[in-house]
Amino acid sequence: MTRDDLIEIIEESRIFQHWHWFSWHFNHTLKGVPNLLADSIVDACLVCENCIPGYAKRTISIISSIGGREKHLPDWEQLLQVLAELLVVSHVLGRKWEDSTTFESEPSVEKRGKNPEILVQNERITLAVEVKAPALFSHQEDRAANPEQVAARFGSQDQIKQLLANPEKVTLPRDNPIKDFLISSESKFEQFQVKKNFVGVLVIVWDDFIYEPLSSLLHPGSGLLTENSFCKDADGKPIVFPSVGAVVLIRQLHQIVRACRDEQLADGLVNPLQYSIPHGFPPKVLVANGVANQDLRQLEEIFEALAPDHKMGAEYTPKELVWWM
Repeated sequence: MTRDDLIEIIEESRIFQHWHWFSWHFNHTLKGVPNLLADSIVDACLVCENCIPGYAKRTISIISSIGGREKHLPDWEQLLQVLAELLVVSHVLGRKWEDSTTFESEPSVEKRGKNPEILVQNERITLAVEVKAPALFSHQEDRAANPEQVAARFGSQDQIKQLLANPEKVTLPRDNPIKDFLISSESKFEQFQVKKNFVGVLVIVWDDFIYEPLSSLLHPGSGLLTENSFCKDADGKPIVFPSVGAVVLIRQLHQIVRACRDEQLADGLVNPLQYSIPHGFPPKVLVANGVANQDLRQLEEIFEALAPDHKMGAEYTPKELVWWM
């Protein structure tokens, strides 16, 4: 598929048949005028198309279907999820792989099995990737308005309230979506455990406040990947995720939002779906799941991510309370 072929698909899509958040952006593309968001979507789709024929057309179809309700914010948040997937999948597929490597979109081993985004297979690794992005608009409003934030479940509600100046004006942890992401990924990855050298990776695209997902995953008193996880079964035992080898956290959702608003990007990014970043800042984080018996040695290179460390900055360690001054 050529770029012109994909632009023709976009022109005939529903993006221009009903109200759509991206119609203004793609209208530039149809006129041959550069647009940061639209151009990055086209480029990323073509990278994916090289490895998985049909991927570009399907992605445009998904994007074009999310519309029809003027300025409907949930539609925009759903579109951000699609773009987060495109960010990660285009990076993974665009890497230099062995000639024997095969690629599948929405693969499944079992009939009616749940599907991760992609499966990459060669002699060294069978890599399943699931990509998630949370709905953050209301949470971001709370975070901007409230002077205090609880970043993790580090005690009882009464204990936490005693530490707050005003419990009525506090931003609560955004950890339930991460719990749901892990549960969903486990249900999709478990069928692939029979595969040779299998590794399951959940990639979460967050905004700049990366201590939030890190605290949800790793806080020693409640982290979802710790023995004290707040996610428990009916017997009170922590629910574990043995098919999820690692979670990769990326600070880029706000950059995609900036591009949607036609605003300048930060941190040296050239386009919002650019995965590799100049000078490695801000770092991507690789959180290993100790319960999963998987070989994670290749993941740092594949995802350009490192284990969280305080040397990366204060935001790369779990938090309990944050006071905004």
